[in-house]
Amino acid sequence: MTLRIAHLAACIFAACAMPAAPLAAAQQGAGTPRAAPSGCPAPTETLYKPSLPTPGFVPRPPVGATIVEPRRLLGAMPGYPSASTRCREQGKVTITYCVTAEGEVENVQVIISSGFARLDNAILAWAARDRHTAGTVNGRPRLYCGMHEEHEFEIELEVDGGPAL
Repeated sequence: MTLRIAHLAACIFAACAMPAAPLAAAQQGAGTPRAAPSGCPAPTETLYKPSLPTPGFVPRPPVGATIVEPRRLLGAMPGYPSASTRCREQGKVTITYCVTAEGEVENVQVIISSGFARLDNAILAWAARDRHTAGTVNGRPRLYCGMHEEHEFEIELEVDGGPAL
């Protein structure tokens, strides 16, 4: 058991130690992301990427019913967290959610993480405020689940290699 713990500790230490070559390569030239400042979290690796759920009304509408799917009302996209900009965190987040008969978003879940909790939480907070038209079955508003949104958080770099503000 002691050997296994020592091996695990060695693996964790080896994974955390960043070789100098990638760091130097990341700092070269304009337009390439620079290394994150100290104190910033490392990205987490996504080991499992599930498929998106099939969208539809809950419960399923009868055959031949006239259906209108909910639509997202135009509004602002999620803001980039300032701490994520400072730490140069980037990534794509995919969420799934339901739209109530009132057009409100509920049951929001991250399906594919960006690897950074701040970015994932930013899109969850945005989705909680987002609005849609209600989906209808035969003219009556109904719950519609399985909607999804994919958002890429990407830091735009200026010519000097610093983040654009």
